[in-house]
Amino acid sequence: MNDLVQIRKSGAPRRILIISPTPTHPTTAGNRVRILALVKALISLGHEVHLAFLRTASGDEEAMRTLLGGRFYPLSYTLPKRSRSLRERIEDAWFGFRDPTYRHTLRIDDWFNPWALSRISDLHTQHHFDAVMVEYVFFSRALECFGPDVLKIVDTHDVFTDRHQLFLREGRQPEWFSTTRREEARGLRRADVVVAIQDMERAFFSEISGRKTVTVGHLVPLRPSHRGRSPGSCMLFVASLNPVNNDALDFLLAEILPLVRARLPEARLLLAGRICEVVADQPGVVKLGVLPDLALAYAQADVVVVPMRFGTGLNIKSIEALAHGMPLVATSNGSKGIEATPPIFLTGDTPEAFADAVVRICNDAELAARLSHDASVFAESWNARHVAALDAIIRGTE
Repeated sequence: MNDLVQIRKSGAPRRILIISPTPTHPTTAGNRVRILALVKALISLGHEVHLAFLRTASGDEEAMRTLLGGRFYPLSYTLPKRSRSLRERIEDAWFGFRDPTYRHTLRIDDWFNPWALSRISDLHTQHHFDAVMVEYVFFSRALECFGPDVLKIVDTHDVFTDRHQLFLREGRQPEWFSTTRREEARGLRRADVVVAIQDMERAFFSEISGRKTVTVGHLVPLRPSHRGRSPGSCMLFVASLNPVNNDALDFLLAEILPLVRARLPEARLLLAGRICEVVADQPGVVKLGVLPDLALAYAQADVVVVPMRFGTGLNIKSIEALAHGMPLVATSNGSKGIEATPPIFLTGDTPEAFADAVVRICNDAELAARLSHDASVFAESWNARHVAALDAIIRGTE
């Protein structure tokens, strides 16, 4: 592999179909980055990768076609109208009576349009896939197109059981997809193998589904970007536009940045990604916008900050920062799923602790250099472990 890690190839290569409602390009959000990394990793391991893109969001289809050539299949897609049988309507009424927040949940197939089944079946008839990987459990119905001779995989990305509760606890309106434990289990059981993004989620998925569950963390290109010179005071926050990131930005701007600038008046906060769209011009904040290559942002920074206050799943921002060899300060929520001994980054859950960690790195070039080195070493080991796990799933050698 060119930009991940070389590992020994074993067993026969497989013909794999990845079914995704999310485009791989442009890489403006963490889920897109993950799917693209999986595609590249599988290709580099010698597998024949095909991608069926269900157009639930706009993407750079020319870039996807350049990557995959004739193995890229964009499929028109519309979200279906929600329908319920009489039994389901009665169940919904009962569950809603017992728990008023139940109204924020969806059934596992509410976003899957059965129209796509015939198109996916046609692709299988033409190409006879050895394995199929569906991105997100709420598109798992696509696995019904494949018989027992095909290895069926769900790449989960996140836990969706009661996800709405995370938002409600923070006083925010739930967004995107949330379901019940029973419904998520139903989707997962359609797979032979469930892929989790971190070990804590692996244990949960294994418990509710009874399926073989394997952790494949976020795969990251190793691109050391730390400036490694005299102490500096440029913080960087990379984020797309969603409620979890917006909350982190509020925390950063209102409570952390003022403490940092009180001790380092020259400190600047660099913002990269669509998060810039919701930030007014203000002193000490530089909006870089959406960049064609995030290395351009990392190269300007002295420390990366990930001040997430809630959310589930592995925080892709943190592992990407480590892969760029960047000193990192994160909250406990911002560093979930990344465990290392001794610690390879600094943490802080209160504004004071977070700001103190940032100031320590900015004032201590030796500490920054050590964190940068340890980050790169960790990211290389991380990639090797998770690429090997991915290859073992596909080749059936796990």
